Formats: sequence, C-alpha cells, structure tokens
Amino acid sequence: MSLPYVTEANFEAEILRAPLPVLLLISDVISPASGEVRSLLVQAAREHEGKLKALEARANQVPMLLQALRVQSLPMLYLFQGGQPVAAHPGALTSQALRELIQTVLPRSQAEITGAELVQLLQQRAAVPIDIRDAAAHARCRIPGALHADLSQVDAAKVAPTDGRLRVLYGRTQDEAQAKAVALAAEGVEVAYLAGGFLHWEADGFAVERS
Repeated sequence: MSLPYVTEANFEAEILRAPLPVLLLISDVISPASGEVRSLLVQAAREHEGKLKALEARANQVPMLLQALRVQSLPMLYLFQGGQPVAAHPGALTSQALRELIQTVLPRSQAEITGAELVQLLQQRAAVPIDIRDAAAHARCRIPGALHADLSQVDAAKVAPTDGRLRVLYGRTQDEAQAKAVALAAEGVEVAYLAGGFLHWEADGFAVERS
C-alpha cells in the first residue's frame, strides 16, 4: 500500500492550494510506525474519496519542509485545511484517533452517530441499535442489545421510534446504513446510522456480544 508522494517542488500545489483537507504523513524509511500510519491513511483516503486526500513525504527528501514545519520526530502526521496546518500528531496513532482527527474538518450528517456517542446513548438507555447485516453475521457477533432486521426489511413501520429511544442502524460498513437512514428521513422517520459501521465499532474496542 502506498500514498502519492509530496516533494518540496510540488508542496504548494498539492497542499497549500488544495481545495480539500489534506493528511500529510512525513515518514522515514525504517520506522514501523510510518508503515502503520501509512496503512491507516490509505484506508481513510478510500473511505473519504472526494472529501479529503492523503499524501506522504519522505523526510530525507524534504529537508526545507522539515525545518518549516519544525518536525522534531518521525513519523509526523499533519492535517491541512485551506493551506494551513490545523492539527499534528507525532508517532503512531489508532484508527479511532485518526477518525476523530478527520471529523474535525469534514462536514458531518446530523444523522451520524459515532461509536463513542452510541456507547453513551446506550448507557442512558436512549438508543436501540438495529443490525442490518445478514442473520448469520448478527448471530455470530453484534453490538450488545442490538435488534436484527435484514436491510430489505427495514422500513418506516419497523424502525419508527415508539418508546422515545433513537434507532441507530448499522451494517458491516457505513454505506448501507447511511443510505437507508437518508431514505427513511425522507419519509419523516428519525433514525441515525453508526459512523464506520460494525467494522469500526469492533476495531475501536467497543463491547461486542458473541454467540
């Protein structure tokens, strides 16, 4: 897995004048942490295609950039918006930390619920997770307390709140639940969807119920 490279020659065009937010990894050749961050950025760029871009600069090829950004350790991750660095993270980071960083610059749907937010809602007994994966996947592992409804069965009558608790749809990834939540909103049904889906929920270490 690789990222497009940035040099001192194209830094202005690729980052300072970029219309989208930019994640810039300044890496070294031998650091395992550089490879770990690179993999996370490749995945993030795919998930948010058209909304942000991720690039890499090799530290030994950009000495003037290191000086301008005052880089003191490697790897170093920068988030640029409007040509300005708005956040920086040294060393390795988790997928959850990266998502939280990205969320600071991407517009967010009002129907989107993060994993941490869902945990809080569940503790307050203010939400009901609705698992729209297939029955076998739900039987193997699921968010604790989740109800199951195949995607084809999710309609306004099935998920309309009747007890004051918010229905939060989730699939393997975010896409199907988000699309269904948007469709239900058009029918006047207030539902939410889990950011990142079950894959991110499990990867971030939130509680999972298994059969």
